[in-house]
Amino acid sequence: MKFSRERLYQISKIEGHQITPSFKYDSKSNHDYGNSITIDLIVSDELQEELLANIKEGKNTSGVLYAEILAGDKKHNERLKTVGFHTDDIYEVY
Repeated sequence: MKFSRERLYQISKIEGHQITPSFKYDSKSNHDYGNSITIDLIVSDELQEELLANIKEGKNTSGVLYAEILAGDKKHNERLKTVGFHTDDIYEVY
């Protein structure tokens, strides 16, 4: 696991940076959203509590995250908000 849910949360919500994940070529996220998208994570109160607890414990987990597209083609915005993307699909984050 290269990019955990906790690390992406930390970059986006704690450090206050935009995230631009680049997806692996053969991944579902690349197929659904393209090579890369600039996003803001959508985090429920329940997920935030879980991620903060994991960060405190030093845990790193993979899984689905939801987001809103900030820059680029927004035609898949609703899908990203409801279906999300899997952290295992990420090649690099800018």
